[in-house]
Amino acid sequence: PKRTIQAAEDNGTDLLHEARFLRYPLSAPSDWYAKVPQKRSPVIKAMPGLKMTGSLDKIPAKTLELMQNRLIPLKLKMFYAGNLEITAKAKTEVTTCEGGVVKRSMDYDWQVPKTMQHLQDSMLSFGTALQQFWPKDWTYLPMCRTLISYQYVVRAQNDDLRRVVITEYFDGVLKANALRAGQNVPPIDYEEHIAKIVSVMEDHGVDPRVPTLQAAAEDGQGIIQHEFGGQGNQRRGGGTGAG
Repeated sequence: PKRTIQAAEDNGTDLLHEARFLRYPLSAPSDWYAKVPQKRSPVIKAMPGLKMTGSLDKIPAKTLELMQNRLIPLKLKMFYAGNLEITAKAKTEVTTCEGGVVKRSMDYDWQVPKTMQHLQDSMLSFGTALQQFWPKDWTYLPMCRTLISYQYVVRAQNDDLRRVVITEYFDGVLKANALRAGQNVPPIDYEEHIAKIVSVMEDHGVDPRVPTLQAAAEDGQGIIQHEFGGQGNQRRGGGTGAG
């Protein structure tokens, strides 16, 4: 139903306009996503919601700053708690190669998540920050569903390869969404998430089939994953029962 809302002041703290609390739009995102701003201004250095979600001292301040610009393609390592003091370190020359073009730039020496638990915690921090700054962006939800469907790339030969595949998938999604933000179109949807992770798995020689207990048994893996599929959440399956 159509509503008329009276004008009122809103300062984001103690004066909050009624429009802030309206339900999510009911039409297709393609009809309204162009209205989502590309940047937040002014840039906020602290978010009270981080403490309530257990995310305080989990996300680097530099990452929170950069995340307020949807045109910047962030990376999974930027949400790793091991980089909390990243701005205290000197920048270093970084060499990247995209499309056969080598580029050199100065950036902080971001550390990468070293375990599956670190990786999962970094992803959770991304989801938390996304909800705080860009509540209309659904990226974290299809990302979780994709990774759960593939049991966090359980078919990879080892956890090092799992982290490589998941990181490339995550970074690829955020790069694609940054480009789409510049075009004022919605983030990629679930089917596009699936296509991206399958592409990355194939690039690294990982079986792209959706894992099942039966498939795992056929492949001789015999690993039943629980919840996030981390190292601490595995048990060996035997016979035909799931246990």
